[in-house]
Amino acid sequence: MTGERASPRFSMADVKIILPDLAALVLVYACMSFINPMIPWFLETLGIPYDQLLTVTALATTLNGIAFVVATPTLTRLVTDHTLPLLSAAAAGAILATAFVGDPYQFLLLRVAIGAIQAGVPPSLLGGGSQKRGTIMGFLNSARFVGMAVGPFLATSILGNGEAPRPLYMFTTMTCLSLAAALLIYVTHTRKAAAQPHETPVP
Repeated sequence: MTGERASPRFSMADVKIILPDLAALVLVYACMSFINPMIPWFLETLGIPYDQLLTVTALATTLNGIAFVVATPTLTRLVTDHTLPLLSAAAAGAILATAFVGDPYQFLLLRVAIGAIQAGVPPSLLGGGSQKRGTIMGFLNSARFVGMAVGPFLATSILGNGEAPRPLYMFTTMTCLSLAAALLIYVTHTRKAAAQPHETPVP
């Protein structure tokens, strides 16, 4: 239609802009979803009877999801480019701590903690970095689902038959991925924040 301004075209320059966030999202969602298929096995090793595994697995998954949902609005509002890497690093510590839990209650508490910690990372990364927001969001959401597929596959491959020290190897690997995400976010977002003019927040 005459007079309408054409939308800017998506280009390789836009891909380069969001590439760090794409990689970070894959890592973050891999670390968020890696343990899901193994929760029953893990709970069984902690002494949960077979007939209660389904209930406790559902409880662990539900509590993790509730913590994520409840914490998301607050963390989305409070987290900055400078503090964003700290959340991923904290998640790495919580993931590694899961390898050393001794009872189901500790496991449930850590699932709640991990859900709350990780809640602040995806909204910040999913913000996009270009005016071509529709295409950008498509790529970023694809990265999220890639991470959700890669995490469980990688973790179950490392876990194998579950005999020691394979569980420790699995948790250590996911911890390293979370730390890699923290480093990637720090390098890209801290640099971006430093390049932007300082704005006084509106109360």
